[in-house]
Amino acid sequence: MSSDRLQRVALAAIVGSLSLSAACTYTEDLGMADLRGTVRVKKEDATITLTNLAGEIWEVTDPRAIGPVYVGVYAGLDDSLYEYPHPEWGPVLGDGAGDAFPYGGGTVGRFAWGCYEATVCKTVSGRYDSYQSVLDFFKDELRSPLTDAEGNEITSAIEFQEKCFQAEYVTSDGELDIVGDTDFVENGDYYEAEIQILGTRFEPGVTVWGFIDQPDETFSFSTCDDSDGDYNAYYDERYYKGTNFEEVLNFPGEYIRNGDLVSDTAAVVDDPEQPFTIEFGFKYED
Repeated sequence: MSSDRLQRVALAAIVGSLSLSAACTYTEDLGMADLRGTVRVKKEDATITLTNLAGEIWEVTDPRAIGPVYVGVYAGLDDSLYEYPHPEWGPVLGDGAGDAFPYGGGTVGRFAWGCYEATVCKTVSGRYDSYQSVLDFFKDELRSPLTDAEGNEITSAIEFQEKCFQAEYVTSDGELDIVGDTDFVENGDYYEAEIQILGTRFEPGVTVWGFIDQPDETFSFSTCDDSDGDYNAYYDERYYKGTNFEEVLNFPGEYIRNGDLVSDTAAVVDDPEQPFTIEFGFKYED
Protein backbone atom coordinates (compact mmCIF):
# COMPACT_ATOMS: atom_id res chain seq x y z
CA MET A 1 0.00 0.00 0.00
CA SER A 2 1.38 3.40 -0.98
CA SER A 3 2.18 6.04 1.59
CA ASP A 4 -0.57 8.31 0.14
CA ARG A 5 -3.15 5.57 0.58
CA LEU A 6 -1.98 4.91 4.11
CA GLN A 7 -2.39 8.59 4.93
CA ARG A 8 -5.94 8.62 3.49
CA VAL A 9 -6.91 5.53 5.51
CA ALA A 10 -5.49 7.05 8.70
CA LEU A 11 -7.31 10.35 8.08
CA ALA A 12 -10.60 8.52 7.50
CA ALA A 13 -10.16 6.59 10.74
CA ILE A 14 -9.57 9.81 12.67
CA VAL A 15 -12.61 11.53 11.13
CA GLY A 16 -14.75 8.48 11.82
CA SER A 17 -13.59 8.39 15.43
CA LEU A 18 -14.38 12.07 15.91
CA SER A 19 -17.82 11.63 14.37
CA LEU A 20 -18.57 8.71 16.68
CA SER A 21 -17.43 10.69 19.69
CA ALA A 22 -19.68 13.59 18.72
CA ALA A 23 -22.62 11.27 18.22
CA CYS A 24 -22.17 9.78 21.70
CA THR A 25 -21.83 13.14 23.45
CA TYR A 26 -24.74 13.73 25.87
CA THR A 27 -25.35 16.75 28.02
CA GLU A 28 -27.24 15.67 31.13
CA ASP A 29 -29.49 18.56 32.11
CA LEU A 30 -31.19 17.46 35.32
CA GLY A 31 -32.40 20.92 36.31
CA MET A 32 -30.64 20.70 39.69
CA ALA A 33 -29.34 23.63 41.73
CA ASP A 34 -27.84 24.55 45.08
CA LEU A 35 -29.85 27.23 46.86
CA ARG A 36 -28.52 29.39 49.67
CA GLY A 37 -30.27 31.82 51.91
CA THR A 38 -31.06 33.21 55.34
CA VAL A 39 -33.76 32.23 57.82
CA ARG A 40 -34.79 34.73 60.44
CA VAL A 41 -37.16 34.90 63.39
CA LYS A 42 -37.97 37.71 65.79
CA LYS A 43 -36.69 37.14 69.30
CA GLU A 44 -40.15 37.72 70.74
CA ASP A 45 -41.63 35.08 68.44
CA ALA A 46 -38.89 32.61 69.41
CA THR A 47 -39.76 33.02 73.10
CA ILE A 48 -41.15 29.81 74.62
CA THR A 49 -43.16 29.19 77.79
CA LEU A 50 -42.10 26.31 80.03
CA THR A 51 -43.54 24.65 83.12
CA ASN A 52 -42.46 21.95 85.53
CA LEU A 53 -44.02 19.47 87.95
CA ALA A 54 -43.87 22.06 90.73
CA GLY A 55 -46.26 24.25 88.75
CA GLU A 56 -43.72 26.94 87.99
CA ILE A 57 -44.22 28.77 84.69
CA TRP A 58 -41.53 30.85 83.03
CA GLU A 59 -40.43 32.16 79.64
CA VAL A 60 -37.18 31.52 77.79
CA THR A 61 -35.79 33.72 75.01
CA ASP A 62 -32.59 32.02 73.90
CA PRO A 63 -31.30 30.76 70.51
CA ARG A 64 -30.43 27.47 72.23
CA ALA A 65 -34.16 26.88 72.64
CA ILE A 66 -34.89 27.15 68.92
CA GLY A 67 -35.84 23.76 67.49
CA PRO A 68 -34.92 22.30 64.12
CA VAL A 69 -35.73 24.60 61.20
CA TYR A 70 -37.20 22.62 58.30
CA VAL A 71 -37.05 24.33 54.90
CA GLY A 72 -38.33 22.86 51.64
CA VAL A 73 -38.55 23.83 47.97
CA TYR A 74 -42.08 23.54 46.58
CA ALA A 75 -44.16 24.38 43.52
CA GLY A 76 -46.23 26.88 45.51
CA LEU A 77 -48.34 27.54 48.60
CA ASP A 78 -52.03 27.06 49.37
CA ASP A 79 -53.68 29.16 52.09
CA SER A 80 -56.86 27.06 52.12
CA LEU A 81 -55.44 23.83 53.58
CA TYR A 82 -54.58 24.97 57.12
CA GLU A 83 -54.73 28.07 59.26
CA TYR A 84 -51.25 28.96 58.09
CA PRO A 85 -49.53 29.08 54.68
CA HIS A 86 -48.80 25.49 53.61
CA PRO A 87 -47.26 23.91 50.49
CA GLU A 88 -49.67 22.84 47.77
CA TRP A 89 -50.82 19.23 47.94
CA GLY A 90 -50.26 16.70 45.24
CA PRO A 91 -52.85 13.97 44.56
CA VAL A 92 -54.81 13.26 47.74
CA LEU A 93 -54.86 9.53 48.42
CA GLY A 94 -55.95 7.28 51.26
CA ASP A 95 -56.98 9.18 54.38
CA GLY A 96 -56.60 12.53 52.66
CA ALA A 97 -53.45 13.60 54.48
CA GLY A 98 -52.03 14.91 51.23
CA ASP A 99 -48.47 15.00 50.01
CA ALA A 100 -46.59 18.23 49.43
CA PHE A 101 -43.97 16.69 47.07
CA PRO A 102 -40.95 18.87 47.92
CA TYR A 103 -38.33 19.26 45.21
CA GLY A 104 -35.68 19.29 47.92
CA GLY A 105 -34.99 20.63 51.36
CA GLY A 106 -32.66 21.17 54.27
CA THR A 107 -32.54 22.06 57.93
CA VAL A 108 -30.88 24.45 60.31
CA GLY A 109 -30.00 22.06 63.10
CA ARG A 110 -30.93 18.42 63.64
CA PHE A 111 -31.56 16.37 66.75
CA ALA A 112 -28.23 15.66 68.41
CA TRP A 113 -27.56 13.20 71.20
CA GLY A 114 -25.74 14.76 74.14
CA CYS A 115 -24.19 11.54 75.50
CA TYR A 116 -26.74 11.25 78.33
CA GLU A 117 -30.28 9.88 78.17
CA ALA A 118 -31.62 13.16 79.54
CA THR A 119 -30.63 14.84 76.26
CA VAL A 120 -32.59 12.49 73.96
CA CYS A 121 -34.94 14.63 71.83
CA LYS A 122 -33.97 17.64 73.95
CA THR A 123 -30.87 18.90 72.13
CA VAL A 124 -30.36 20.21 68.60
CA SER A 125 -27.10 20.57 66.70
CA GLY A 126 -25.81 24.05 65.99
CA ARG A 127 -27.10 25.46 69.26
CA TYR A 128 -24.19 24.93 71.69
CA ASP A 129 -20.61 26.13 71.34
CA SER A 130 -19.33 24.23 74.38
CA TYR A 131 -20.21 21.54 76.91
CA GLN A 132 -20.57 24.24 79.53
CA SER A 133 -23.19 25.94 77.35
CA VAL A 134 -25.26 22.74 77.40
CA LEU A 135 -24.95 22.43 81.19
CA ASP A 136 -25.83 26.09 81.74
CA PHE A 137 -28.87 25.90 79.46
CA PHE A 138 -30.33 22.85 81.19
CA LYS A 139 -29.71 24.26 84.65
CA ASP A 140 -30.49 27.95 84.19
CA GLU A 141 -33.06 28.06 81.38
CA LEU A 142 -34.78 24.66 81.54
CA ARG A 143 -34.42 24.53 85.34
CA SER A 144 -33.65 20.85 85.01
CA PRO A 145 -29.92 20.22 85.50
CA LEU A 146 -28.43 17.58 83.24
CA THR A 147 -28.06 14.25 85.04
CA ASP A 148 -26.42 10.90 84.40
CA ALA A 149 -28.01 7.42 84.47
CA GLU A 150 -27.93 7.39 88.29
CA GLY A 151 -29.59 10.78 88.57
CA ASN A 152 -26.42 12.61 89.55
CA GLU A 153 -26.07 16.15 88.26
CA ILE A 154 -23.33 16.73 85.69
CA THR A 155 -21.42 19.81 86.87
CA SER A 156 -18.12 19.51 85.03
CA ALA A 157 -17.65 20.31 81.36
CA ILE A 158 -14.54 18.10 81.38
CA GLU A 159 -16.57 15.17 82.73
CA PHE A 160 -19.18 15.84 80.05
CA GLN A 161 -16.55 15.79 77.29
CA GLU A 162 -14.93 12.61 78.60
CA LYS A 163 -18.28 10.83 78.64
CA CYS A 164 -18.94 11.86 75.04
CA PHE A 165 -15.52 10.71 73.89
CA GLN A 166 -16.00 7.34 75.57
CA ALA A 167 -19.61 6.77 74.53
CA GLU A 168 -19.11 7.92 70.94
CA TYR A 169 -15.61 6.42 70.50
CA VAL A 170 -14.15 9.72 69.26
CA THR A 171 -11.12 11.82 70.14
CA SER A 172 -12.20 15.34 69.18
CA ASP A 173 -15.19 17.64 69.58
CA GLY A 174 -15.39 18.02 65.79
CA GLU A 175 -16.61 14.42 65.52
CA LEU A 176 -19.67 15.14 67.66
CA ASP A 177 -22.99 16.79 66.85
CA ILE A 178 -23.73 18.29 70.25
CA VAL A 179 -21.04 21.04 70.33
CA GLY A 180 -19.45 23.17 67.64
CA ASP A 181 -20.16 26.32 65.66
CA THR A 182 -23.58 27.76 66.40
CA ASP A 183 -26.07 28.50 63.62
CA PHE A 184 -28.00 31.50 64.92
CA VAL A 185 -26.60 34.98 65.44
CA GLU A 186 -28.34 38.02 66.89
CA ASN A 187 -29.17 40.81 64.48
CA GLY A 188 -31.11 43.50 66.27
CA ASP A 189 -34.53 42.12 67.15
CA TYR A 190 -33.90 38.93 65.17
CA TYR A 191 -32.11 35.61 65.34
CA GLU A 192 -30.71 34.74 61.92
CA ALA A 193 -29.00 31.71 60.42
CA GLU A 194 -27.64 30.70 57.04
CA ILE A 195 -29.01 27.65 55.22
CA GLN A 196 -28.01 25.62 52.19
CA ILE A 197 -30.38 23.45 50.16
CA LEU A 198 -28.07 21.36 48.01
CA GLY A 199 -28.96 19.38 44.90
CA THR A 200 -32.61 20.44 44.72
CA ARG A 201 -34.74 20.19 41.60
CA PHE A 202 -35.04 23.73 40.30
CA GLU A 203 -37.50 25.53 38.08
CA PRO A 204 -37.70 29.34 37.92
CA GLY A 205 -40.39 30.52 40.33
CA VAL A 206 -40.10 27.73 42.89
CA THR A 207 -41.22 28.53 46.42
CA VAL A 208 -39.03 28.18 49.51
CA TRP A 209 -41.10 27.60 52.65
CA GLY A 210 -40.53 26.13 56.07
CA PHE A 211 -41.38 25.90 59.74
CA ILE A 212 -39.61 25.71 63.10
CA ASP A 213 -40.48 22.86 65.43
CA GLN A 214 -40.58 24.82 68.67
CA PRO A 215 -40.59 22.89 71.98
CA ASP A 216 -43.78 22.60 74.00
CA GLU A 217 -44.11 23.53 77.68
CA THR A 218 -42.16 20.39 78.68
CA PHE A 219 -39.43 21.12 76.14
CA SER A 220 -40.47 18.28 73.85
CA PHE A 221 -40.44 18.40 70.04
CA SER A 222 -43.15 16.98 67.76
CA THR A 223 -40.72 15.97 65.00
CA CYS A 224 -38.44 13.88 67.23
CA ASP A 225 -38.96 10.12 67.67
CA ASP A 226 -37.35 8.92 70.90
CA SER A 227 -37.93 5.28 69.93
CA ASP A 228 -35.71 5.42 66.86
CA GLY A 229 -32.26 6.51 65.75
CA ASP A 230 -28.91 5.05 66.72
CA TYR A 231 -28.94 2.69 69.69
CA ASN A 232 -26.80 3.45 72.72
CA ALA A 233 -25.28 0.38 74.35
CA TYR A 234 -22.79 1.85 76.79
CA TYR A 235 -22.27 -0.54 79.70
CA ASP A 236 -25.72 -0.85 81.35
CA GLU A 237 -27.22 2.08 79.39
CA ARG A 238 -29.63 0.81 76.75
CA TYR A 239 -31.82 3.24 74.79
CA TYR A 240 -32.33 4.89 71.41
CA LYS A 241 -30.70 8.26 70.85
CA GLY A 242 -33.73 9.73 69.04
CA THR A 243 -34.06 11.11 65.54
CA ASN A 244 -36.49 13.13 63.44
CA PHE A 245 -39.52 11.45 61.92
CA GLU A 246 -39.36 10.65 58.22
CA GLU A 247 -41.08 12.74 55.55
CA VAL A 248 -41.46 15.85 57.70
CA LEU A 249 -41.26 18.05 54.59
CA ASN A 250 -43.74 15.82 52.73
CA PHE A 251 -46.37 16.10 55.45
CA PRO A 252 -45.54 19.25 57.42
CA GLY A 253 -49.16 19.67 58.51
CA GLU A 254 -48.86 16.43 60.46
CA TYR A 255 -46.13 17.88 62.68
CA ILE A 256 -46.88 21.56 63.13
CA ARG A 257 -48.18 22.01 66.67
CA ASN A 258 -49.11 24.78 69.07
CA GLY A 259 -46.33 27.34 69.31
CA ASP A 260 -44.51 26.30 66.15
CA LEU A 261 -43.33 29.04 63.81
CA VAL A 262 -44.26 29.04 60.12
CA SER A 263 -42.80 31.18 57.35
CA ASP A 264 -45.62 33.61 56.72
CA THR A 265 -44.17 34.92 53.46
CA ALA A 266 -42.39 32.41 51.25
CA ALA A 267 -39.45 33.25 49.03
CA VAL A 268 -39.99 32.83 45.29
CA VAL A 269 -36.69 31.99 43.60
CA ASP A 270 -36.15 32.76 39.92
CA ASP A 271 -32.35 32.70 39.97
CA PRO A 272 -30.55 29.97 41.94
CA GLU A 273 -27.48 32.19 42.24
CA GLN A 274 -29.41 34.80 44.24
CA PRO A 275 -29.73 34.13 47.99
CA PHE A 276 -33.22 34.02 49.47
CA THR A 277 -34.56 35.17 52.84
CA ILE A 278 -37.53 33.73 54.68
CA GLU A 279 -38.95 34.94 57.97
CA PHE A 280 -40.87 32.78 60.42
CA GLY A 281 -43.46 35.30 61.46
CA PHE A 282 -46.56 33.13 61.96
CA LYS A 283 -46.88 31.48 65.38
CA TYR A 284 -49.43 28.69 65.19
CA GLU A 285 -51.83 28.48 68.11
CA ASP A 286 -54.31 25.62 68.14
